[in-house]
Amino acid sequence: MRIFLGQWCVAIAIVVLWLGCATTEPMRVEAIRVGSGGGVTGMRSGYRIERSGMIEQWEMLRDSIRIGAAAKLPASSIRDLFVRAAQLGADTLRLDHVGNMTHWLELTTGSGTVRLRWTDTDAIPPALAALYRDLRDRCRAAIEGK
Repeated sequence: MRIFLGQWCVAIAIVVLWLGCATTEPMRVEAIRVGSGGGVTGMRSGYRIERSGMIEQWEMLRDSIRIGAAAKLPASSIRDLFVRAAQLGADTLRLDHVGNMTHWLELTTGSGTVRLRWTDTDAIPPALAALYRDLRDRCRAAIEGK
């Protein structure tokens, strides 16, 4: 009986150590959409950024979408944005506040899309606000050729 109990204790210790040491991989973001819209016209606009460095500027009115411009950057120049997006923990955030003017961030991963929407930039986590601002600024500069 003592040997049997000892084996159980060893087995439980191994399982606890294994679970405690297991690391969870951050999500791998393949594409990012960032934008805003609403108001009287319902116009929405933003950017789509792919891990490869491709950036598209788009506008949408009702169900009609128009690609305004595109730019290609070296993937290494936007890698930091994808790392920050993955580290954001967006898959654990519950942020879906739609209003007259709504801002959003969509992260496409291998397992689906995570969408965050908000109206008040002061009411979102600072890391999300900073990433949103940096994404828009970097995309705008790329499209303008800066």
